[in-house]
Formats: sequence, C-alpha cells, structure tokens
Amino acid sequence: MDTYLPSTSSKILEIGAQNVNGTLRDHAPRNAEYIGLDFEAGDGVDIVVTGLDDWSVPDDHFDMVMASSVFEHDKAFWRTFLMMCAKTSPGGHIYISAPSNGTVHRYPQDYWRFYPDAGLALEDWARNEGFDVMLVESFVAERKADVWNDFCAVFRRGPSDADLNRDFVFKKVAATNILTWRSSEIFNPTDDSEDTRLLTAAHEEKHRWVLHSQHLEARHKDELEHQVQEITRLNEEIGRHRGSLALLDEKAAVKDRELVALRQRSEELTRELEQMNAETQDHERSLQAQANATSELQSRLAQREEEAVQAWATAQERKEERDRLATEVEKVRQDLADANQWVCKLALNRTQNERQIARLERALTANSRDLARRHNALAREHEVAMEQGRALSDQVSLLESRNVDLQRRLDTLSASSKQVLVSSLPVKPNGTNDLPEAQELLERSGRAARQAEAQLKEHREEIAALSRMVAQEQDNAVELERRNAWLQAAASFLLEQGKWWWRYMPLNWQRHMRDRRLLRRDLFDSDAYLARNPDVAASGQDPLRHFIHHGITENRRFD
Repeated sequence: MDTYLPSTSSKILEIGAQNVNGTLRDHAPRNAEYIGLDFEAGDGVDIVVTGLDDWSVPDDHFDMVMASSVFEHDKAFWRTFLMMCAKTSPGGHIYISAPSNGTVHRYPQDYWRFYPDAGLALEDWARNEGFDVMLVESFVAERKADVWNDFCAVFRRGPSDADLNRDFVFKKVAATNILTWRSSEIFNPTDDSEDTRLLTAAHEEKHRWVLHSQHLEARHKDELEHQVQEITRLNEEIGRHRGSLALLDEKAAVKDRELVALRQRSEELTRELEQMNAETQDHERSLQAQANATSELQSRLAQREEEAVQAWATAQERKEERDRLATEVEKVRQDLADANQWVCKLALNRTQNERQIARLERALTANSRDLARRHNALAREHEVAMEQGRALSDQVSLLESRNVDLQRRLDTLSASSKQVLVSSLPVKPNGTNDLPEAQELLERSGRAARQAEAQLKEHREEIAALSRMVAQEQDNAVELERRNAWLQAAASFLLEQGKWWWRYMPLNWQRHMRDRRLLRRDLFDSDAYLARNPDVAASGQDPLRHFIHHGITENRRFD
C-alpha cells in the first residue's frame, strides 16, 4: 500500500478480510475508503458474500484490490482473480500473496501452492478473458518468523497512460526468482525452495560431523592404546625397582649381622685386655699379647675403611636409583600433561560446536560415554601406579633408617676400639705413648664415616624431594579427575534436548535460561565468573564459552 497507492484519497478492497491473526486495515491510510469481504461475519468484515455473484461493490472502482493468504484456500482462485481485476479501476493495482511452500494449514481447506512463474500464468489468463492486465512484479519472499515462503505478485489494470511503478516491493525484502515489467530476466534465480536448501545444508553438515566424529574416535583410540602401553611399561619398571630394594634390604641385614659379630669380638678383646693387665707378673707374654691385639685392631681398622668404601659405593647406587625414579616420575607427569591437554582440546571442540551437537546427539553421546569409561580406566591405572610409587618411597625410607642405625653402630665401635687401643699400648719412660699410626688410622676412619653420613643425609633430602614430587603428581591427578568430571557433567547438560520452541527465541533469552539451569545444577555461575574476572565482562564474551575455552587452562574459578 505504501508503494502503489496514490497520494490522494484512495479506495481499497480486501478479499478475505476477517481478522484472524492480524488485519491489513491497520496499515491503510487513514483517509482511505476501505471495504473488507469474507464468507463469514467477523472483525474487519464489511460485506459477507457467498460466492462471486454477490460482492455488492461497483466495477472499475478501486485503486487497490488485495488478497493476502487467501488463494491457497480458494477452490477456484483463477475465477476470484478475474473478479478482482473487474473491481479494479484502470491504472489501479491488484496484489496477491500465497504460500510457495511450507506445511499444510487448513482454513478450512488447503488446496494450492504458487511457484515463481505463477504471476505470468495469471497475467495470460486475465488477458485471455478480456482484461488489460500487466504483471508489475512478482517474487518469492524469504521466510522470517514462520515456516512459509510467500509468493507475492502485483498487477496493474489498464488502459492507463501513467508510468509503471519503479519503486518495487522486492527491493525492501529478501526475495528470490524476481520478475518485473522492466526486463524478461529473472533476478536472484534459484531452482530450490528455502526448505530444500536448508535440508541440503543440514545433510551436508551432518555428513561432515559424522566424518569428524569417526576421525576423533580413531585418533582417541590410538592415544588410549599408547597410554595403556606406557602404564604397562611403568608397572614393569616399578617391579624391577622393587626387586632392587629387596636385594638392598638383604645386604643391610647381612651388614647388621656383621656389626653384631664385631661388637661381640670387641667385648672379647676388652675381657682379654683386662686379663692381661691382671697378669702383670708375666711381662713378656703380656707385651706379646698386647702386640697381637694391636695388630688385630689395625686389621679391624683396615676392615672399617673397606666397609666405608662399600657404603660409599652403596650410596652411589642409591643416587643412580633415585635418578632413574626421577626420570620415571617426569615421564608420568608428561603423560598426565598430555592427557590433560587432550581432554581440554576435546572440551573446546564440543563447546565450539554446541549448536550442531543437537543434530548428532545419539552418536556423540555414545562417544562421550565411551571416552568417559576410558578416562576412568586410565585414572584407575594411574592410581595403582601412584600407590606402587608410595610403597616404593616407604621402602626407601625404611632402608634409610637402617643405614642411619648402621652408621651409629660404626661410630660406637670406632670409639670403643680407640679406647681399647690407647689403654693397651705401653707407656714410655718419658710419659708418652707410641700412638701416631693408630691415631691417624682412627681419624681417617672417622672422616670416612662422616663423609658417608653426609652423603646419606644428601640422599635423604633427595628422597624427600622425590616424595614431594610424587605427592604433587597425585594432587595434579586429583585435579585432572575433578576437571574431567565437570566437563562430563557440562557436556551432558549441553546435550540435553531443550523445548522445540527455544530455538526461535532471542539468543540473549536462551543464554539467560541456560545460565539459570546451570546455576540450579551447581555447574556454573555466570554472574560470579564475570564478577571475579572483570576482563571477561569488559570483552562482552559468553562467560561459559570463555571458561571452557580459556578459564580451565588458566585455573580461573566461577564460584
């Protein structure tokens, strides 16, 4: 009406004018003469008719005759079109619109759909029946808020000397298959209806996602098999380390028995020396016994030096063992980091495609459940490995305590041996003892023992650091399991099928309802996340999308 009605007072006739879901009368100029016809009385109906013979309006009278969403319900719309041409004044316009595709809507019956060239057929039909009618423009409008694409056509009845309209309606709406009086060329032509185009695009999108899902499943299967092989190898390594620790325990037990024997021998030597002091009458025999005892003590000191060397060698072996364990722990940490990165990437891919997930719900749900089972199996195997590592640490601590006890016994034996040696040597006439060599041996033995003790202390510190690393890896594993559990819960929520009419609501409303449901399930608090992260609020990003894409890896919180 804005495009084709004259600027002066105009006369309008509407066919099918009852106000069912809105009326065109509200958009007519206020000074227009407006008459509405329909088969039933109601709002917007001025004249009730029973057919084509009782319209009760004059011929060649109206500036515009309109039939909007009427012809699909008319059994013989071509006869109605001729009657509309008869009621239009020369130079006036005829407007029709009817569905080109879409669902069936009976009111009371649904008979016809109009293809892009229907306007040309109506033009020929009217000319053959004696009416000077020209098609001004016709097009198929793209859908907006419903499921139909309307065919629209505007005709002018002649004869008329006025110029044909150049301000076409199709320029103000999205349209295809456009015909005008100015050219025989079809503008924006297409052979497919919008339903067909949408269906083809949906099939192509589905095919792409099926291929992508198959690719992800194959890749994840290979990665999981690699993780299982790595865990099996780590279990074998831990078993070998256990055997090495058992061998070290046996060696420590042998050393304990040797120390007990040395202590007994030291007590025997003490008793012998006391007996020699009591037998002062036989000086030669006493001196010979003392010389023999001194020689034996020197042999014992040499033996202590050898044991110190052996202790040093044992400490070196433990250091190498610690280095190997550190290497294995680093490998386990790298495997956990790779697994965490892989899970984050998967969550990112799912979030980026949340709108397409609804179309592949069954396949992706099955894949998600299978992936969750694989992650749980991997977590359980990792927990077994960590338990074995803790058992290994306990065994190392036990061995360390035994080594400390061994060092204490060595110190006690060295002190007692030194006292025995000093008391057993003869005193010279000038009041001095001949002890230089014995004292030097004792001092060297003490230094070697202190060095061994320092090295044992260093090993203890390294073992403690290794234990802290193992504890940290356990904490990381717990955090990884917590993140996996949240991602699985969030994915399950996003896969839920919402009400069918939600997709037609504004995106802001959909996001608001989603955030409320997430908050009720204690999965995510968007307001708290924006308050805690002002940079996200300033950027205007979706808080849930930002948290999945970046917040998880940056250790941001949303509660």
